[in-house]
Amino acid sequence: MPDKTTRFTCKGKQIHHFLWNSTFAEYTVVPEYTLAKVDAAAPLDKVCLLACGFPTGYGAAINTAKVGIHTCQKYALHSHFHTLRKAVETSSSHRRPTQPHVMQVKPGSTCAVFGLGGIGLPVVMGCKAAGASRIIAIDINKDKFAKAKEMGATECINPQDFKKPIQQVLTEMTGYGVDYSFEAIGTADTLIAALASCNMNTGVCVMIGEPPAGSTVPIDPFLLLSGRTFKGTLVGGRKPRKTF
Repeated sequence: MPDKTTRFTCKGKQIHHFLWNSTFAEYTVVPEYTLAKVDAAAPLDKVCLLACGFPTGYGAAINTAKVGIHTCQKYALHSHFHTLRKAVETSSSHRRPTQPHVMQVKPGSTCAVFGLGGIGLPVVMGCKAAGASRIIAIDINKDKFAKAKEMGATECINPQDFKKPIQQVLTEMTGYGVDYSFEAIGTADTLIAALASCNMNTGVCVMIGEPPAGSTVPIDPFLLLSGRTFKGTLVGGRKPRKTF
């Protein structure tokens, strides 16, 4: 737990658990407000995906990074802006309003996803759903590429196929770096690579993978000073009880 204690003991010994839950346990103790009742008829082999993996990856793209914007949101925004513009244009000043800055990037953005496991693949799906035009999937296991393309990846690359650092490869592939990068592995090296692969002025890097306990990430301050955004996310920025 965050306070270094554990919820479980066995024969007087403390049992450590992953991410404070240990969902493979038959019994656990959680606050009441974190529970969501599952319909008895729901297929558990699919419901289990909603507990962490899928919403974490998918939500990282849709909620945390805000890749693109949903149709209903665009309609509400455009309607609001149209009303605001008419009100200002009919005023005595006739000054045109500036468009509200509510979305980081329009559909058509470029994304890089580091790691194509149970978290990375939902990230790919989220990027596709958000309207990204180019989704570059990155993994050292080429056996994962077919599934990644099925989920929406437009390109798949293996860092081991290049002599250059993968961040340099991605920058050269895209011209200025990707709009969004997602680290779904959990190592310091890939996290730095993901951050460095972003557009130096407007890129957004989302940390999803959990590095080993006690590890540190040595980041060149200029990577952030130039304008990149560095974010972290848990469960894709969702509250499972309300979402599901």
